[in-house]
Amino acid sequence: MGDLSHIAGWQCDFCGMTKVERFAKALVVDDDALSRKKFSAALKSLNIPSQAVACGQAAMDLIRDGDVDLVLLDILMPGMSGFDVLAALRDEGYLRDIPVLVISGLDQTDDVVQAIELGAVDFLPKDVDPAIFRVRVSASLEQKRLRDQERHYLDDVARLTEAARSLREGLTDPSGSNISIAPVVQRRDGLGVLARVFSELATAVHVRETQARQRINLLQGSLLLLIMGLTWGVVPALSKILVASGVSNPIGVAAWVAVVTVTCVSVVMIATGTRPNVSRQTLVFGLVAGLFAGVLPQSVLFWVSGHVPGIVLSITLALESLFVFAIAATLRIEQPNVLRLAGLGVGFLAVLLVMFSTKEAQGIGIPLWVLAGLIVPLSYAVESILVASMPGTEHRSPVELLWFIMLGSSVWGWSAAVLTGSVINPLTAEPQTIMLIAGIGVLSAISNGSYILTIRRMGAVFASQYAYVVTVLGVMWSMLLLNERLTLWIWAAIVCVLAGIFMVRPKEQSVSMADILGDDDDTVISRDKSA
Repeated sequence: MGDLSHIAGWQCDFCGMTKVERFAKALVVDDDALSRKKFSAALKSLNIPSQAVACGQAAMDLIRDGDVDLVLLDILMPGMSGFDVLAALRDEGYLRDIPVLVISGLDQTDDVVQAIELGAVDFLPKDVDPAIFRVRVSASLEQKRLRDQERHYLDDVARLTEAARSLREGLTDPSGSNISIAPVVQRRDGLGVLARVFSELATAVHVRETQARQRINLLQGSLLLLIMGLTWGVVPALSKILVASGVSNPIGVAAWVAVVTVTCVSVVMIATGTRPNVSRQTLVFGLVAGLFAGVLPQSVLFWVSGHVPGIVLSITLALESLFVFAIAATLRIEQPNVLRLAGLGVGFLAVLLVMFSTKEAQGIGIPLWVLAGLIVPLSYAVESILVASMPGTEHRSPVELLWFIMLGSSVWGWSAAVLTGSVINPLTAEPQTIMLIAGIGVLSAISNGSYILTIRRMGAVFASQYAYVVTVLGVMWSMLLLNERLTLWIWAAIVCVLAGIFMVRPKEQSVSMADILGDDDDTVISRDKSA
């Protein structure tokens, strides 16, 4: 008898699948030890590995757990009979594809008919002729090979169809599509050609979708940066006007600004039907972020604004980008690259130019105030990192996060104001003071809300570029409201700021090919295997 082990190999030039070593495996099921030994030896002579069991239940366990290509089955067995095994295989979907040769001492026509009806491919006597046995085994394994080849082909068709459906529906999110057509692309038949053409089409769609998403992100981010620049850029000028009006209480001002801000955010939440989900985690987040987002930087900003020109203070705020980049790169929240580093370096150069020009014009005192003012951008940089990476905030809306931050800022501000005796009484304060504080609070709500939204969509590093826009617009506000003038050094600093903002782009949100085609060879299309 010849070697039949290749019969169950699932590879051929027609289907084009990758060549692998694959040998047929047979299972002998008979309660008679002599019969088990006899047919195991017959299979061995055909170079077909086999395993033998004495009952139907043991056979089913092996078939479910193992890789069986052919079953030689006796009918009369204690417990689970051969008929029971055939019925179980028929009822378990894809197991019906395993060919079963019934080899039994029964010779009644009814027994043969029942076995064939239950799915047996043939019915042989115990004393079957070796030549007939070889032919029956060969035919059964060939049938199994063709059936498996057909099933693999249908699986590949299903993969390609599902991938085409996903592409048509624009399903490019990694969570929305896990279909892999890599095995189909490797085929060498017509289906493989179709899969390769589809892959090229999907690649083109991938590139187009990625570029479109980046353009939209950049446009949205630029709009949000402009909003932040227009609102927060005027705060340094308003702070100087507040100082000029005779107010010298930075902690009291910061406390009231936080109250106005949290009130504005509360109004927005009521209007939008948003309810804060208060928990220990969110309260801790609000207290930690509120310190760096409200009372600390605003107190320092108000304090420094009495000693530094508004233009200089506005440009100093640009250093926040460098702080965010350094923290994000250190914590590996975002990947650094040469272009981003160069852009942030250009922004830092702008600060150096401002400090150099100030030293030349007004002596060594003001640069020290500028250095003290760096607490402001450093605080906002810490806020950026907290919003971008603090656990438990991923699924909360920007307005809800801002509410917790400003609530925490109010707690810090009023605690400090009460402990230091810095509480400002609105009943005795000047109307101009109240209006300026209220205005700064409203602007803080708008700018901080836009800031958190930008962090969520574009990443902390890109969001920190609002400091550049604030710098440019802050300079303009200072010129308009404070009658300050630009020097040659200030012009050079503004040029550096503008160059820096174009060099730092949003974090990449490209659509990988895995999003469209999938990249997991183990992915299986869910298909009714009983078909």
